[in-house]
Amino acid sequence: MNLCYPANVRQYGRGTVGLFFPDVPEAVTAGKSLAEAIDRAPDALVVALSVYVDEGRAIPSPSRAKRGHPMVCLPPLAALKLAI
Repeated sequence: MNLCYPANVRQYGRGTVGLFFPDVPEAVTAGKSLAEAIDRAPDALVVALSVYVDEGRAIPSPSRAKRGHPMVCLPPLAALKLAI
């Protein structure tokens, strides 16, 4: 199961960067830089997708990334747990 989701990037003042996931709108994260936001993004996805499981909702399939948009993958162990 491929659990890599494309993220939309939004720049805020003072260098803060937000990441939003069109396929998983409940997953949102931010950082003081793009690298920091991307580093935090897998945790945001795991938490949001865990709620899907708890509520009995289907895990959304990842869409294709648009050019220049980062892809964020779940850690392997979390992906395996969500797949079962």
